[in-house]
Amino acid sequence: FYLARWGEAYEDSKASRSDQNWHWHWHWPWERLPSPNQDVVPWLMIYFYLSTAGAFSVLAYISLGYYASLQASRTLFDAMLTRLAAAPTRFFDVTPIGRILNRWTSDINTVDGKLQSSFRTALYGSLNFIASFTVIICVIPSFSLFAVVIAWLYIRLAPSYIRASRDLRRLESVWLSPAFSGFDELLRGLPHVRAFGMEKRYQDGFYKKVDKFQSFDHVYWLVTTWLRWRYDCLGSVVVFSTMVFALWSGIGDGLAALVIVQAEIFAEASRQLVTVLAQLELDFNSVERIIEYLDVPQEAPSMIEERRPPAYWPSNSGELSVNNLEVKYAPDLPSVLHQVSFIIRRSEKIGVTIISQDVSLFSGTIRSNLDPFAEYTDRECWEVLERCHLTSVLNRSGENNPNVPLDTLISQLGCLSAGERQLVALARAVLRRSSVIIMDEATSQIDMDLDGQ
Repeated sequence: FYLARWGEAYEDSKASRSDQNWHWHWHWPWERLPSPNQDVVPWLMIYFYLSTAGAFSVLAYISLGYYASLQASRTLFDAMLTRLAAAPTRFFDVTPIGRILNRWTSDINTVDGKLQSSFRTALYGSLNFIASFTVIICVIPSFSLFAVVIAWLYIRLAPSYIRASRDLRRLESVWLSPAFSGFDELLRGLPHVRAFGMEKRYQDGFYKKVDKFQSFDHVYWLVTTWLRWRYDCLGSVVVFSTMVFALWSGIGDGLAALVIVQAEIFAEASRQLVTVLAQLELDFNSVERIIEYLDVPQEAPSMIEERRPPAYWPSNSGELSVNNLEVKYAPDLPSVLHQVSFIIRRSEKIGVTIISQDVSLFSGTIRSNLDPFAEYTDRECWEVLERCHLTSVLNRSGENNPNVPLDTLISQLGCLSAGERQLVALARAVLRRSSVIIMDEATSQIDMDLDGQ
């Protein structure tokens, strides 16, 4: 409005005609300014003040948006990290690693950047849409009926695009997880893939997953082009119709230019608003997916306050009694330990050894892995190694002296297989002579010959 009034102020006749056609009864502050032909400085100063105020408003708006986005993203990230850190191991057994990586990469990236950008653009487009529509109606009231028809056409095209784009983006996000999982599995088994010459097979499989993921993105942009072409056609109709109504109404040159520019802004804001609102809905799907991980089950607390033992426990005056203990891998699976009962009396020393399925060895010598506290003799260690059929493994070093292999580093024996690692863990348990040994498939990766022995 100010630029239009400034342009018309150069010719008093046009400004007067504009005031006659524009039935507004209030007066703008710049109507008392001198003609710009006489003194243009006041007009420049007002334009400078308006531009400065607009610049600071935009800066404050963007800064506030970035700050709010940072706080929201940090809160969701910390909450999801806290929940996943306390999630039971069963959750990680049944949840693909690609799905978890998708939450930490794609969804967090959306919350970090895309969400606040989409929200800011949606708000900006809404304000432009309302402001441009209001300006056109105020300057050319006869355009109202035609504007309602155009607005109905814009709204009529929007739902089809929103539904299609939402489903396509959701399918794209779903198929991104298998691509992550396939790449992670390929990295884990890369030595075996190369050993058997299966690089081409796994490469083709990974390409198929990526193509499936990219196909939804390709169709999404085709749908976006479909909407953009129709909105561009409607935008051309809006600009042409506004120009015709402006000439027919006989408004001033400045206001005519103003409504034509606002018509272009109206057309662009309409297309942008529908596209961004659909994108905003898709971005909030990432927030929904993150919130799903805020409801994962949690491990039981390490200490129950209602059942906290006294400060003097354990003591020599009591005993530990376990009755009908049952252990399950998951609440919906059958028990692996059935009705285990035992009593540990006072002053008794009971050793419990666990041999897990996935064995980890220390980066030291054979002795440090069998007897880390040097409690047993070399003879006892050798007897256990022979009973567990590990002497052939120690002879890989090429030494015949039985005292040397016990001090040999694990790394000098080559890469121990998973079955040989299980044998080392079994030998460690036998050497300690534990009264209770809990085996979690302790021989699952041992070959058939050793398993038979």
